[in-house]
Amino acid sequence: MKYFWIGFWLFVTALVVSAAIYRPDTVDSTLAFVGTYLVVLSWTVLGLIVVGATVGGGIAVWLLLRRSQVNSLRQKDGHFPMQRVKTSDGRVVLIDPNLMVGAAMTVDRNTGVIMEHEPAAGWQVQATIRALVERTHQAQAMFQGDDSRSSKYGSMHQGDRITAAAAKMMDAPKRLPELPAPPPAPVYSEPVTPAVVRVWSAQDALNQNTRTKLAMGQTADGTLVKWDMVSAPHLRLHGMSQGSGKTNLAKTLAAGAARTGAHVIVLDRRRFKDWQPFQGKAELIDTRDPRSFATAVQNLQRIYQERDGMLGAAGAANIGQLENSPPRIVVVISEFGALCAVAAGEGVLEDVLRPLTLILREAGAAGVHVIIEDQVVDQRWPRGISANAEPVTGYLPQNYGATGGYHYAHQLAPYTFHFGGSVFNTWPMEDAADSLLARVRPKRPVVVDGQFTASSQPVHEPSHGPVHGQFAGSSPEVDPPPLTVTNYPVTTDGWYEWTLENYLPEHPELLQVDNRGRGVGVKALGEAMAVCNGKDYDAMKGTASDVAKRLRAEVGLPSGDKFGVDVTR
Repeated sequence: MKYFWIGFWLFVTALVVSAAIYRPDTVDSTLAFVGTYLVVLSWTVLGLIVVGATVGGGIAVWLLLRRSQVNSLRQKDGHFPMQRVKTSDGRVVLIDPNLMVGAAMTVDRNTGVIMEHEPAAGWQVQATIRALVERTHQAQAMFQGDDSRSSKYGSMHQGDRITAAAAKMMDAPKRLPELPAPPPAPVYSEPVTPAVVRVWSAQDALNQNTRTKLAMGQTADGTLVKWDMVSAPHLRLHGMSQGSGKTNLAKTLAAGAARTGAHVIVLDRRRFKDWQPFQGKAELIDTRDPRSFATAVQNLQRIYQERDGMLGAAGAANIGQLENSPPRIVVVISEFGALCAVAAGEGVLEDVLRPLTLILREAGAAGVHVIIEDQVVDQRWPRGISANAEPVTGYLPQNYGATGGYHYAHQLAPYTFHFGGSVFNTWPMEDAADSLLARVRPKRPVVVDGQFTASSQPVHEPSHGPVHGQFAGSSPEVDPPPLTVTNYPVTTDGWYEWTLENYLPEHPELLQVDNRGRGVGVKALGEAMAVCNGKDYDAMKGTASDVAKRLRAEVGLPSGDKFGVDVTR
């Protein structure tokens, strides 16, 4: 191969010279043949060079990529890179080799399940070896690696020195990794039956009311939310004008208060369009004239001041401690902001706010409670009013929740409210109010002034005159005879008739007995009696038992058969 090209050119030269000497007529064809041969040879050699360069370049690129990939899998400075394995269904499994104890693992590309193989020496020996290897990796991670100590031309420089603190940390005893405990064997358990959430009707919920605790609604888990009039004497209801349900909630509280014997007063400037079921059951005061609003609030102030005198004379902290306590007064002020705006226009706003602020600050112990209904707290609300009334917040537009006392008020549904950390739904009163108030006796006005009409309905019973001074004059809450709203029985016969007429239609289980022969629902009857007359359950359980026994003995079917007796045999 060393003399190939010399010999080749000598052969070509001799061929041409011989043709010129012996066959001059063939010189042209000989030269043409040689030229064609040389052209074909040149293109062949060039093609081989191109193919060789292409194949060689591809192989070189593949080798470089492979080398880079292999280097990326190796640990560097004591740390292995994260590995990615793609499964057949397109998912990607990320594997951290630094957390491996063994030397190998298997990845199922179909399921993505990873299984680390146990070494022949066992996991405990492998864990010990792994701890020693990890110590080496820790040293590698602490000091400079080869890449940081070499220049781009490959020259090396001296790295950092090992300090005494680093050497001490390296020589410190290491805690061997603990093997994870094997997973516990699966234990079969019976499926848990979800708890049944009781859905309270308005009638049943308001039957649970006492004189100081009124049902407002129920939470998602069936818990009743009540207004405790002792711990929170006054409320302010907030919500958008249409759709939030704040007027409905005010009617729920007013109906519950009236059923417990409280005297309900409604101050409304919309001609009682939402309060028609309360005609004759509550004292309705038309406040279209702001002077009527001011006079009513001033009379309420005088009443609570007289009650304060009664508490002071009896040495009692609140009205519940009096032996013959007057009924509580629940005042609903509808659309408070609009009332204040009109009162300000007539120049009597101060005559309204001054006594109302005193009522909210001091009248709770005297049994005078105020429910203020308005969209939000604005500049017309004195601090003495807003700070002494607990907020109950319904739906408000976003960014307005803070003005109503609940930041997430924009997430509340209609008839849903937030109060005292609980979110609850209340009951629609449009159809239920008439039946709830059916047995509430008519009310005599207690704060109406002689110069204006308290209600659009005529008052058939005489009322006492207004109070004219603190601890002096005449007050309907002090003068005998006291105002009685509902007359409840005092004898067993009376309670029997009351149960037969009011309680038994909604609680027929009272006529049944359990498998031990004991009456069903007697305790609930006693609690209902206690709620009605304001006594403890212990004081009424004997009467409830006697009434239930008499009902089971006397009430039966038209045929004469007793309830609960199997007559099909």
